[in-house]
Amino acid sequence: MRASKSASISTDLKAMRIAIIGCGAVAELFHGPALQALTKRGAASVLALHDLEPDRARMLKMQFPEATIVETLSELRDLGIDLAIICSPTRFHAEQTVECLNNGISVLCEKPMATNASEAEAMRLAARENSRLLAIGLVRRFLPSARFIKTILSAKLFGEIVSFEVWEGERFCWPLRTGSLFRKQQSGGGILADIGVHVLDLLTWWLGEPAELQYQDDAMGGLEANCEIRLAWISGLAGDVRLSREYRFQNRYVLNCENGWVIWRTGQANRLELGLHNNSDALDGQVKRVSSGYFGPTLGDLPAGLDSGIYSQLINVISSIRGEDTLLVPAEEGIKSLRLIERCYEARKLISMPWLSELETKNASQLNAIS
Repeated sequence: MRASKSASISTDLKAMRIAIIGCGAVAELFHGPALQALTKRGAASVLALHDLEPDRARMLKMQFPEATIVETLSELRDLGIDLAIICSPTRFHAEQTVECLNNGISVLCEKPMATNASEAEAMRLAARENSRLLAIGLVRRFLPSARFIKTILSAKLFGEIVSFEVWEGERFCWPLRTGSLFRKQQSGGGILADIGVHVLDLLTWWLGEPAELQYQDDAMGGLEANCEIRLAWISGLAGDVRLSREYRFQNRYVLNCENGWVIWRTGQANRLELGLHNNSDALDGQVKRVSSGYFGPTLGDLPAGLDSGIYSQLINVISSIRGEDTLLVPAEEGIKSLRLIERCYEARKLISMPWLSELETKNASQLNAIS
């Protein structure tokens, strides 16, 4: 897989003028520190903040004292903004993205791209009509571990992949600023439309779009906290995904190939476990950056934190706006996981809950059918 040239972003150009739209936890904990680092390098300058709750914008302004708090997005044009980062609740993504694009401003929109694929298509169309870039915040694609898995599978290092299992789950503890994540009309869904976006994006990036799927969850008229997905490809490849907001899982991806296996633990941005079938030894090591030396390849360290994905994507987006690089996660890529999520919800069945009585199971199934 081609490495992004944007890892060495030019700093001899004018700083990218940036607006943050939505000043909650994602902006404060992830984009904020990454943008501060880019500001120190002279590559970015946060000039505007917008949030429907002015207090949150004022809190974020403590990180970016030079920024102006704006009441409407139309004010961004007068500030000469080059890039808007949309960190608002999902239900605002399409509206705010389209408005920024129509004002001639490129956009990095957080995941999920929109509440449905129809909204996402409108966003993609607005980017094309206004000749502006629209990037989607699927940051796991920028993690060294995820990139190296892509390389392993594409090169068939262990032969063809034949099966996989994914577990991601823990008790929900995200520091919410609003309750939008638990309101169906604002979030678009439960755990599947949250962490599931990252999982399905990686699987489709690595493996292509599946031909068939089976899906179960516990929504019962509300939002799912637990779900299970069975995905299958025409090649015969099949695998299972289990997601939860209630239970702590092993939080790992297990990819079984013809001759060996790969394990990625989601908390490790640059570490993988590799092994061969029928071999008692395996490798647990870091993904490194390779450079040429007089005595052969030499290895250098890569970022270890999960927040490094945010930083790397921002570099890619800024470099792409400048014409120095190619956008690695454009709108077309963000739409893929949304379409797959919609396919899951259309195929929804009630997840197994053996503690329910026969009557309770019947009622739960009827509620699940209308979720």
